[in-house]
Amino acid sequence: CLFFNASDINIFNGNLLAYDNFRLQFENTTIDIDLGEAVFAGSAISSVLFDSVFFEITDGNANFTDSTSTSFTQSELRVIEGGAKFTDFTQTDWVESTIIMEDFEDNPFFETKGSAVSSFTDSRLFVIGGGASFIE
Repeated sequence: CLFFNASDINIFNGNLLAYDNFRLQFENTTIDIDLGEAVFAGSAISSVLFDSVFFEITDGNANFTDSTSTSFTQSELRVIEGGAKFTDFTQTDWVESTIIMEDFEDNPFFETKGSAVSSFTDSRLFVIGGGASFIE
């Protein structure tokens, strides 16, 4: 279990990766990834909690997969020149949060598929220059 509170995480030309049986919690934190990806690929007991977090990826993707449980509360996920995927039995809860996908060259995406479940409560989804898909 890793807990980040009032932290700044900056990654340039690299990735933020979490695999198998993890528990991550980010509170009052800024995560900034340039030229890289965030991959959360877990198992049935894996979870990621974002509470009051600004999470930005530029020229990369956010991937949540393999039964990972994810919660965004009063947070913002912004992906510029990339997209976000929630696949393969993931459970994602968005509460008072904002999702922004922005890319005018490669078409950004917000995608849920493979028995992924998303719930949105008082949240906003903006996809600029691309699309959103909810499959299966």
